[in-house]
Amino acid sequence: ELGIDPQRICAAGGSAGGHIACCTALIEGLEGAGEDLSVSSVPNAMALFNPAVMLAPLPGAELTEQETQKLQSLASRTGVDPVQISPIHHVRAGMPPTVIFHGDADSTVAIATVAAFEKRMTDAGNRCELQRFSGAPHGFFNLREGRGVNGERQREWHLRTLRQLDVFLTSLGWLTGEPKLPVVDNDNVHVRGHLQRALTKIAGQSEARVAFLGGSITEMDGYRPLVEKWLTERFPQTKFSFIRAGISSTCSNTGAFRFQRDVVAQGPVDLLLVEFAVNDDQDAHHDADGCVRGMEGILRQLWRHNPEAGAVMLHFVNPEMLATAQAGGMQLSAKQHEAVARHYGVSSIDLPAELADRIKDGTMSWESWGGTHPGPAGNRHTADLVIQVLQSALAAAGGDSAEQDDGELPEPMLASSFSEGGFLPAESVRPGTGWHLGIPDWNALPGSKRERFLGESLYYSEQPGALLTLEFSG
Repeated sequence: ELGIDPQRICAAGGSAGGHIACCTALIEGLEGAGEDLSVSSVPNAMALFNPAVMLAPLPGAELTEQETQKLQSLASRTGVDPVQISPIHHVRAGMPPTVIFHGDADSTVAIATVAAFEKRMTDAGNRCELQRFSGAPHGFFNLREGRGVNGERQREWHLRTLRQLDVFLTSLGWLTGEPKLPVVDNDNVHVRGHLQRALTKIAGQSEARVAFLGGSITEMDGYRPLVEKWLTERFPQTKFSFIRAGISSTCSNTGAFRFQRDVVAQGPVDLLLVEFAVNDDQDAHHDADGCVRGMEGILRQLWRHNPEAGAVMLHFVNPEMLATAQAGGMQLSAKQHEAVARHYGVSSIDLPAELADRIKDGTMSWESWGGTHPGPAGNRHTADLVIQVLQSALAAAGGDSAEQDDGELPEPMLASSFSEGGFLPAESVRPGTGWHLGIPDWNALPGSKRERFLGESLYYSEQPGALLTLEFSG
């Protein structure tokens, strides 16, 4: 009559509602007068959002003294013996498959109680999955509108719970296909609107241009060729032109000035992958505004040439950036670049935080990652995260949750950003006495040198105090 499959009933609820949903499966003997007992109240699955599953102390549960006292106080509030309506005390074999969403910063319902419930369920032979959300408080799964970091985190938590629920129901055979949600189930990855429109366009055209811009991490055969391979296999009908614009030891400011020559001179770009956090940190030593000027300049130039272009920003990692992430912080360069990404709706990947998490959970080390210039494992992990971002944005592009931007650029974060960056011709220089145009005697200079510059014709002087003049507007 209602078009509902009686064999696909999922009881769901949050907090006290999660307690009630859980009770429908586990608690017996509370039938109402005249209830039709031929129809079971036990659901076929449960989806519980920070549920109250332990209403009385349980031996073996790892609770703090305060959490134990809170449970002991329930007896005066429930009107019955709390054990009678405490789901964890009634766990047995044959319970419905269950997924639980819970934040580890929940001060209302301790995550230790649901962890104990999960163990008790699985020990009894039931399927029970606890999805933990780092830093999430009680009610984190609700969609709340807000701006800045906190607003974005709330939206991502909401989408991630939906995605995990989708995956759970699909595993039961109740749903089919991939979730159409613009989110990756990872605290360190952010999928934002510009990318969805760009990938939809790439999927529907015969040619596409993808640029990789950055320092030596981009120049080396690291994550870049892995992403190139995936793109060509994912879009076999599209002929890709890959622009490999990585130059060792260059920063985001240099990137903004060479963007015209090294990137868009070959034509408008459909997709840009850009990284400069490591070099802005260890090579350029930029201050906060210096980190913004270059990265913001790059993005505004990208969209001036193609308003429908997409971008993914990667913050790579060096030892100091890793240490900062392990202490719960974010290095200045990555923090400022992330602020630019958020301001412009650019998808981003925080690799210092990602590596810190993987080291914490024991799945990776600094050595296995490969160092500042990642090795095979680090590059594979990075490429996989990029691919997850692209897959998520592409799947969400046609879904109801797609976060499409309106195509209008926001106001610049800094009026002094290098949005008009470019190179002047050598003829613009007026060399004074003591200056020469040619190839310097590199062997006479102490220190290391980059091979790529040794054959370049440059202005150079061996005379201290020699003057040259360059006129420019900017």
